[in-house]
Amino acid sequence: MNPMTALMYEKILTALEDCDFDDGFCDENFDCVIDFMDTEFFETEVNYGATKLVLFPIEYPDIVVKIPFPGRWFWNDDEELQLEDFCCAYDGEWGWDYCKAEALSFSKALERNLDFIFMRTTHIGNVHGHPIYVQPRITKTASQLSFSKTLTEEKISSTKATCYELDVDCFNTLWIHDFIESYGLEFFRSFNDFLKDCNINDLHGSNIGYFNDKPVIFDYSGYWD
Repeated sequence: MNPMTALMYEKILTALEDCDFDDGFCDENFDCVIDFMDTEFFETEVNYGATKLVLFPIEYPDIVVKIPFPGRWFWNDDEELQLEDFCCAYDGEWGWDYCKAEALSFSKALERNLDFIFMRTTHIGNVHGHPIYVQPRITKTASQLSFSKTLTEEKISSTKATCYELDVDCFNTLWIHDFIESYGLEFFRSFNDFLKDCNINDLHGSNIGYFNDKPVIFDYSGYWD
């Protein structure tokens, strides 16, 4: 690791050192982070999904910080709200850390020369025992692009027909069209084989996007709980 990267990691971890990740931290309750993180270091606007919180370092606009939620709130049989730990994060197997699930999938993609499709998720250390990760920041999501770019009916039909022929889910027509245009049909076939082999699901428009105008996936932990 070069000194500049090490310094960046140290600054990120330091900017989170006042946060408490044990106080019911989940997608319904992450004030324990945003109320105590260093707001001179992080933007106050955050993103989040069911399994992780995403922060944006002001000093490092080309990366995002990902923090995995340990579980989710649910209504139990007594109609009481209860926090339950995740348990199936690693390809449907035991584990709660969905960011680690991404890192494991990236390692598998690297072995099959598919890594450039996935934005790399890297564990940089822990804060009070809770793992912290970084990832390169994408240019835009597929959902964002859909507001400014559309396909002709012919291209939509052709893309859907290709997915049907390959027996794959046409999870986002525009993104899949751009993927095939960028990398070719055979590569798309190999890519989908990899998704099936690694049980990567939940590829909606807010989990896939573009980096340097090329289709990529940035949230690929899937969801199994």
